[in-house]
Amino acid sequence: MSIPVDPDDLGAAAQDRPLAYLITVGAGPRPKIAQVHPYVERATARVRAGEGSVRNVTERPQVTMIWPPAHDDPEGFVLVADGQARLDPEVSDLVIIAIESAIWHRRGPDHSAV
Repeated sequence: MSIPVDPDDLGAAAQDRPLAYLITVGAGPRPKIAQVHPYVERATARVRAGEGSVRNVTERPQVTMIWPPAHDDPEGFVLVADGQARLDPEVSDLVIIAIESAIWHRRGPDHSAV
């Protein structure tokens, strides 16, 4: 189940979720997932990132961010946002992400074999 989120409302949606995961892809075969503490204002997220994530952003600026469910609702909604990242020209490890789309996502019924 997915519910669209207006990118301009992302700051409000992520307000009570201080922890997120930044997913980047570089030249290698695997994506990189990094835990971050984003500052989000409207449709822009800013995160401090490590060397690998910074390198990946310079190679491929398309990124995804995922905020896990709230601690008091582990079965609740996950916030997922896609955007274009760039590095701050003055701070080498600061990644600025222009959010293009976002959704609240909740897993559907479990259809696995028992």
